[in-house]
Amino acid sequence: MSSETTDWYANARAVYRANSLDALIHQMSKPQQHQFKRAIVEMALWYLEPLSEDEWDPHYRERTIEVARAFLAAQTPEAIDAAVAAARRIHLDVDGEGYLDELIHVLDDYSSNLATAISGAWALTRAARHIRGDAALAMGAAAKESWATYQAVGSIFKRRQIEAAQAILRGEDVSLAHPVEQSEIEAARADAAWMYRDGNLASLVYLLNDEQSIRFKQAVVGQGITAAEAALTTEDHGERALLDAARRWIDQPDDQHTEAVQSLIASFPDHRYDQNRDYVYEAAYYTAWAAAQSDVYEAARKALSAVNMLNPVWDDWELPSDDWDPPPVPTQWQIEAAWAILHNRKPPPIRVR
Repeated sequence: MSSETTDWYANARAVYRANSLDALIHQMSKPQQHQFKRAIVEMALWYLEPLSEDEWDPHYRERTIEVARAFLAAQTPEAIDAAVAAARRIHLDVDGEGYLDELIHVLDDYSSNLATAISGAWALTRAARHIRGDAALAMGAAAKESWATYQAVGSIFKRRQIEAAQAILRGEDVSLAHPVEQSEIEAARADAAWMYRDGNLASLVYLLNDEQSIRFKQAVVGQGITAAEAALTTEDHGERALLDAARRWIDQPDDQHTEAVQSLIASFPDHRYDQNRDYVYEAAYYTAWAAAQSDVYEAARKALSAVNMLNPVWDDWELPSDDWDPPPVPTQWQIEAAWAILHNRKPPPIRVR
């Protein structure tokens, strides 16, 4: 990794650490950690209970609510231990259901160094965010706006948890069981510095004007080209044609060249197998697909698909960051590029790993 890349990535990690729960939870006593855990479970119950049968399988809903209520009713260490043990048994019966999985992570101790539930706290934030964020996606809004809403809601929950942890350390009572208002979402989406600190790429893309959007899309298509070209071999199953079309779009990002890329993509399969999966071909295909996208955020996701075909770094790399840690270099590079372009600066040199 170059020194220039090391600088901006190290800065990003420092920003994420400054906005993390880790240090706050490390400072808590055991009773304070339990208080924080209760606040997270109360939040989850408040958001999940109203879900209808259409939104959530009734069997999973009943078991998850049963787990949450039993934990909240427990008043002694022995009762708490019994509630957690019961939750583990229920978990074995219905393993694989998302919200219940997240709740078990909150109640159980999966981290030897943090004793409570940093990962679970954020996991249930993600569950609650889905309720608000997925509603935006379901409304049929443009992907650019709906993904920005999804990520902004996550940032609001994250900030609330940090503020709650700070309040607990001051000896105060806290509650996270209250709604996210539309005015909060709009304020978060408009706060570029906050979205940058939280690594919310969709929210940054939402703030780009038309000219900046084209520049950002050119940057991420270039990122895909860089990754795919580095892996090319003497064999060619269409990779070069796909990359050439993407490169022509960068040179002339107009409707004619967008349609040309779209036509070319339609003539190729999205993947190919001989004896093994051809990841180089798929990287080239996703790069061309990024150039063909009309939605800029979707173009960024397709470019990451290209990069990660050759350099897999996490399972859910297409989705908004769900970690308290910064995303890997290819994703963080896109965030840095969007931030630079938003301020009419040149993006940093392309990084794919």
